[in-house]
Amino acid sequence: MSEGNSPTEEEPLVGRVIIHGYEPCDTVRLNADRGYLLWVNPRGSVHVKFKYGRTGDDFQCFVDPEHKGVKVYEVKSFGRDLVIDGRLPFEESTNPHYVKKSAVRPRENNFELQSRNGELNLELEAIGDEGTSALPAFKLNYVLTL
Repeated sequence: MSEGNSPTEEEPLVGRVIIHGYEPCDTVRLNADRGYLLWVNPRGSVHVKFKYGRTGDDFQCFVDPEHKGVKVYEVKSFGRDLVIDGRLPFEESTNPHYVKKSAVRPRENNFELQSRNGELNLELEAIGDEGTSALPAFKLNYVLTL
């Protein structure tokens, strides 16, 4: 699918992706209503584009990172906003996207984002300090809702 084209009926819905830091990947496209991205040996950065199915409808996206070590930015037309710091414990987050745990969702560290024009763009950036060993695998679970 070329940039800017909308998905066709033949294109499958993608909800699970595994990428490797040693095999660079520029952009990952996810369009299933739920799934995850597993980044093994995170290094550098990866762009993630979310769309809701084959529609162009706006949606809410809840992301739930399972591990620290990766910064998550929301990419907007005028720049990017830090959503997940990658170093702080999630429950200490003061980011307005953070949704506090509740009795209904006791185990999830949700961050809520809103699409624009039917698409949400995130950038994942591995946090690495010189001289440190490789980062553990990073898993980002997500749910899209209309």
